[in-house]
Amino acid sequence: MSQLLKELEAQGLLERYNPSGNARMKLLRLTSKGERASLKIIEVFDRVDRDLDRELGPRKSEEIARALTTVSMRKI
Repeated sequence: MSQLLKELEAQGLLERYNPSGNARMKLLRLTSKGERASLKIIEVFDRVDRDLDRELGPRKSEEIARALTTVSMRKI
């Protein structure tokens, strides 16, 4: 996880900061570049969702979404 955070930080998508000067505590926030990237990602997922609904119908599309959620949760 920390390697992923370092990569996102190196790409300028994420920044770490210390709230109220507490040197031991680190919080994360998206940079403006990271916010723009996240909006693009959301647009792509929304488009894929609409395409699946159109091609497969809402019920089959929902089944696929549930199956993918189940598989992704097993990886955590």
